[in-house]
Parts: sequence; C-alpha cells; structure tokens
Amino acid sequence: MVAGHIFALIVLFVLVGLHYRFNRDILTRWYWPALVFKILAGLAVGYMYVIYYGTGDPINFSKDATYLASIARQDASRYIQFLWSGYLLEGLANDQPRSVFMVKALSLIYLITWDNFWIASMLISFFSFVGALFLVRVLIVRWQVSAAAVIAFLFWPSIVIWTSGILKEAIATPCLYIMVGCMLIIRDNPRSVYAWLGVLFATWLGWRLKYYNVGVFLSAGLTTLIVYYMINVLQIANRYGQALLWLVVFGALTGGVTFLHPNFNLQMLPEVIAYNYQLSTEMSGGVGVMKFPGLEASWTSIASHGPNALFSGLFRPFLWEASSLLAMAGAVENLFLFVLFIWAVVHFVRNPGCSEPLLFMAAAVVVLILGVILPLSTPNFGTLSRYRVGYLSVFVFFTLRGIPLLEKKLKALF
Repeated sequence: MVAGHIFALIVLFVLVGLHYRFNRDILTRWYWPALVFKILAGLAVGYMYVIYYGTGDPINFSKDATYLASIARQDASRYIQFLWSGYLLEGLANDQPRSVFMVKALSLIYLITWDNFWIASMLISFFSFVGALFLVRVLIVRWQVSAAAVIAFLFWPSIVIWTSGILKEAIATPCLYIMVGCMLIIRDNPRSVYAWLGVLFATWLGWRLKYYNVGVFLSAGLTTLIVYYMINVLQIANRYGQALLWLVVFGALTGGVTFLHPNFNLQMLPEVIAYNYQLSTEMSGGVGVMKFPGLEASWTSIASHGPNALFSGLFRPFLWEASSLLAMAGAVENLFLFVLFIWAVVHFVRNPGCSEPLLFMAAAVVVLILGVILPLSTPNFGTLSRYRVGYLSVFVFFTLRGIPLLEKKLKALF
C-alpha cells in the first residue's frame, strides 16, 4: 500500500516536471506559485468535506471509486465491462449519469493512487491546472494579456478553489478552458489537427460532467469561428452587420444544441428551472438562498427575474448575507469584483470600443445565459459558488481586460 502511494507521488512529480519543461518559456515566475495554490486548494476542499462537513460529493465519489477500484483488482473484465456500459452497478451510492461518469473516471485514478483520497485530489488539481494554464498561454501568446489571464484563471480565489480536488468542476471547467483555447488556435490556424482533437476531447469529457456549460460555450465558440470566416469571405466590415450575423448563426446552432439533451428543449427548460428552484429552496430550508418570488415555468417569468438572477449570481452573497467564514470570504471577493466591474464600465464609457468584438459578444452571451439560468435553478449560495465557476472566470477575465491601467501596472510582474 505504502509503495503504491509512493509510486503515485512519483507519477505526479514526473507529470509536473514534464509539464513544466514544456511550459517554462512563459510565466516562469508564476508557474510554481499557481501550481502550489491549486494543489493546496484541492487539499483544502478535501479537508473541508472530509474533516469539517463529514459528507458531500467528494466523499461519495471517493467511496464509489474505492469500490470500483477493488472490483478492478478482483475482476478486471467485470470492471472494464462496467466502464464501457451504461448500466448501474449494485453497491454504488451515486446513480445519476454524470456522477457515475465522475466515479468511473475517479476509479481509474484510484487504481494509480491505491485508493488514496489526497493523492487523487492532487492529481485532479494538477489536471485542472494544466487546462487553466493552457488557456492562459494561448491568451498571452496571441494578445499579450498576461495580468488579466493569470489573475482570472490561475489566482482568482473562488475559481481556483472550486475547480480543485475531487469535484466534477475540477475536471469539467478545465475542459471548457481547453475547448476555448483550442478554438482560439483554430481561428488563426484552422488546419491545426491537435486543436481540433483538443476540442473534440474536451467537449466529450466536459459534456459527460457538465453538459449545460459545454452546450453554451460550444455554441458561442463555434458561432464565433463560423462568423469570423464568413466575415472574411463576405467582406462584412460593418460591426453592426457582424453582430447581427453572429446572433443569427448563434440562434441556428443553439436550435441544434436543444436536440442534444432533453433539458435543453426550449419548451421543457422553463419547467426544469422552476422545478430545480423549488427543490433547491426546500432542501436549503429557505436559508442561504437567493429568492425569486413568483418564479413560474414560463419564459416570461424567467425574463422578468433575469436581471436579478444575473446580478445575484455574480455579486452575491453580500457581506450582511454571509453566515459563515467561507461565505464571508466569498462576499468580500464579490464586493471586490463589483468594484472592478464598475471601474471597467466607467473606463468603457469614457473610452468606448473593443478590439475583439466577436469574442466579447461570445463571452457576453455565455455570461448572460448561464448567469441567468444557473442562479434561477440553483439559488443556494454554496452550491452556486461551485456551479458558476465556468462563466464567472470569463466574466472576471473580461472585467480585468476592461481596466488597461491594471494591465500596465502589473505587466512587469508577469
């Protein structure tokens, strides 16, 4: 057992060493601090659930992964058959498809770590770090936006914490980063086979864990790629025309995405949102939740609560709504983000213009859609702090990008 743990740590150190070797030409000063922050965040998440709460997703995932790993060691054929099948195995605590997929993936890691929760947490946190650094690297190489990218994807506290450790978000969110980074590469080099393979792999893996994030990000990303090439072919110089074309293409792609999952059906989606809102509110006992009185299963009702949901999902809980130390830390972060956002808006009003209007439009649509749907369907502050990391990271990045003074002041550090 001890030898297995030592072997797993050696595997981790080798992977880190190889990754650093291929990425030491950029952000050398911040590679190790960001990685250590990520690893410690994953361990802290594990400590919080295992020692403090004594329950939660990481513990349930760990129990099921341990059970599957034991089956793999006793009956490899049965284990492999289960991995590739869609049926449930007796003895598993998780029965939801996305959770079962997470357990399957985690069981593979547990085979390497010999069921060690903490080493597995470090491995997953490292994978999450790889995805985040990949996107940061793409952004820096193409637009020299080091400060905004590094802060948003590598050091923003809630984003780093809730994409670390044994959580679905720790695998699903870096998949979004890889997908976005590969699409940016494809925009400049559509013949990049590796980029296309990266998009396919990240889309498949992310879809199995967080399909709603992938569906929105994928639609916005593909729309931007298609419109980018259509503009060049059709020679559309007017930015209003470009924006209109973007909306038309996005509407068409979104219509196609609605057939990929039952919950994406535009007729069923309001019912799903309203049902999840009621369920989450009841499970929370009305404490630590955002309240949307009168929310009904209709697009009209969702639209009327949309502005409140968008604002609440980005900037709440407020300081006076925090009921724990962790919630207080989140409230302070939200207040800081709100100040930065106001700063960025003031700068934009004084200096209107955007160097990448299509990318900004894609980001705005992602934040708008997920920033309304997720708070409405997941009003619990604690749960939403995890679920929102995908669109929050995009919002933080573009907010920081909207403050050129910040980039100038911090550029020397990066």
